[in-house]
Amino acid sequence: MKDAQYWIEQLKLDKLEEIGGYFRPDFKSQQTTSQMALPEGGNERRFWEMNYYLLHNGDVNALHQLKQDEMWHFYAGNTLAIHLFPNDGNYRKIKLGNNLDAGEVFQAVAPQNTWFGATMIEPNSFALVGTTLAPGWHPTDSTKPTSNQLEKLMKLYPQHQELIKRLTLSI
Repeated sequence: MKDAQYWIEQLKLDKLEEIGGYFRPDFKSQQTTSQMALPEGGNERRFWEMNYYLLHNGDVNALHQLKQDEMWHFYAGNTLAIHLFPNDGNYRKIKLGNNLDAGEVFQAVAPQNTWFGATMIEPNSFALVGTTLAPGWHPTDSTKPTSNQLEKLMKLYPQHQELIKRLTLSI
């Protein structure tokens, strides 16, 4: 099996300081949507966007939320856990990988306006995945939790406080 460094070099992935991992946009729709068609106004952007994303070892995809759904697709490596913290208090962990017999899935969705992050399940491993967003991403779409929002999450998810802290270390 190819290692993480192979994929980082071959796909020319860049370190994503903002939320962790390695990243590169790959395809974008040629069409754009106007501000009036977007919820809450917003900036004009592509209809959709597809990206490569790689997480490895102890790195985390830091806790954040988006204004649009983010679809995740498994490509190579080991199992990645997507941690979802919706406002209803029902934590959900999705295992993105290729072992369907172990409850893993090839595709998953982080719903809009849901706090989420990701970790590797196995230490010293990596996952190469893709993400698809529609409409395409704009910097104003992504929000990291404030101190008050983190406090509310800790109260809503007391059994997951350590995980929430781990997912906010890079913020």
